Amino acid sequence: MSETTFQVEPLAASFGAKITGVTLADLDQADFDALYRVWLDYALLIFPDQHLSNEAQTAFAKRFGNLEFDLVPISNVRKDGSVRHDDKDDVVKILKGNMGWHHDSTYMPVQAKGAVFTAHTVPSQGGETGWADMTAAYEALTEDMKIRIAGLSARHSLYYSQQKMGFKPKEDGSYSGYGFHDDSPPLRPLVKVHPETGRRSLLIGRHAYGIPGLSEQDSEALLDELNTFACQPPRVYHHHWQVGDAVLWDNRCLMHQATPWPMHEPRINALNKTYANGVQALNDVSLEVDSGMFGLLGPNGAGKSSLMRTIATLQTGDSGSVTFDGVDIAGQPEQLRRKLGYLPQEFGVYPRMSPLTFLDHIAVMKGVADRAERKHLVEQLLVQTNLWDVRKKSMTTFSGGMKQRMGIAQALIGSPELVIVDEPTAGLDPVERRRFHNLLASIGDDVVVILSTHIVEDVADLCTRMAIMAGGSILLTGEPQQLITKLEGRLWRVVVASTEVDRIRSEMEILTTRRIAGRTEVKVIGDTPPVGFEPAQPNLEDVYFATLRDAGESVDVD
Repeated sequence: MSETTFQVEPLAASFGAKITGVTLADLDQADFDALYRVWLDYALLIFPDQHLSNEAQTAFAKRFGNLEFDLVPISNVRKDGSVRHDDKDDVVKILKGNMGWHHDSTYMPVQAKGAVFTAHTVPSQGGETGWADMTAAYEALTEDMKIRIAGLSARHSLYYSQQKMGFKPKEDGSYSGYGFHDDSPPLRPLVKVHPETGRRSLLIGRHAYGIPGLSEQDSEALLDELNTFACQPPRVYHHHWQVGDAVLWDNRCLMHQATPWPMHEPRINALNKTYANGVQALNDVSLEVDSGMFGLLGPNGAGKSSLMRTIATLQTGDSGSVTFDGVDIAGQPEQLRRKLGYLPQEFGVYPRMSPLTFLDHIAVMKGVADRAERKHLVEQLLVQTNLWDVRKKSMTTFSGGMKQRMGIAQALIGSPELVIVDEPTAGLDPVERRRFHNLLASIGDDVVVILSTHIVEDVADLCTRMAIMAGGSILLTGEPQQLITKLEGRLWRVVVASTEVDRIRSEMEILTTRRIAGRTEVKVIGDTPPVGFEPAQPNLEDVYFATLRDAGESVDVD
């Protein structure tokens, strides 16, 4: 590979580039040399869809030199799957400390050259990593400031920065932080010359303090002024992580920071489940779900219902964990059941009961003992689900859509914090589906709703976050519109006579076909349009079928 065979797309900042057309796990020396030169030019390289194993990530990092340490997970998840979210937890303190701008290991005898990050599980929102260009920051300083800081140095201490996050001083016998330097932290110049590019950059950040020759107050004021100035657009880029991303950055000229994410949100971590008949229903499933509507989209047999039953504590996984509010529900299922509303794929009712009697019965079972409170709750739910007019009728007369609305009503008893609905619109006619969509949308943003479905429109209409699942595995996660945007400029269409479809299929891989007024629309994906094709505006269905196809799943859409 020559250096022009992979694509370099500069980021919307003073530095950084997205690199495509390269596989980091399979680089020969010429590939690596070309990539290294690009790295020195841009300082930050983003590699989408790499999905590096731990071994491949380590091997790639070693090509840049000796490692300071092997792989370190940046996570608030313990080994047992439980989640850290208490501000008093030392690991949470460290994670939140990393939200301050810093260079890595400036407190070590030798500052790190660079680092490689990979994304294996990402939060549903937040958790971006930011980088700031210290070369551009230095170049943008006024001449007076450059003269003022010339020759100045600052000490860099992890003990100093840790104490700001609530760790006890090193001298305290119960000190529970960590550190890698002795009582004489390194003294580093505020302006550093890059050893390979020769360019000058600032060397500051949260570990820096104590400029010799300045008072403590003046030193802190100068460092704060430099940090504030340096970390401003266009010298800053924040990366929104996707599973499979790899990022390489130059620690000698960039600072970085973590950003907050909801540490308490429901999390599914490396969940596996194989049934007695040998079918593996769940294969290393990891997800994070935030408040609002989360869509789990996949074909029948994808493992969606197995995942829903496991989350609902109706079965346990063979390995992995499900946590809610920081609690592993396998060990403490009652912690979730008190906060759970569940509508299974096949919801059974007592057919001779009326909705009024049925919901009152469910409310009693859920612990609503006060009769007046129960009456008010049931009547409120009947109005909310548009079943008030039939509240006294036998449910034997109910349509499928009415039964599903009854299912949501019983799921909402007890003010649940998590609501699971499994294939709720299957078999409903368009009118009932629309009614059900409106009902789900009314539940509110403060409740976590997981919607499992094989119907693309359910997710497109309702969900702010989604995952695509097939073969027991999660194939793709993200916000629907962001996933659609990724296909823009790569989807092409042509409308032909139906007799032409087989010829096109023999020449290229077809994504989908659709009948339009006696003719057939054919869609394909590619970097350039085939002859006769025109650009097509992608939608969520295109994302869904493309994801299944790329995973080797059978897609029959003729």
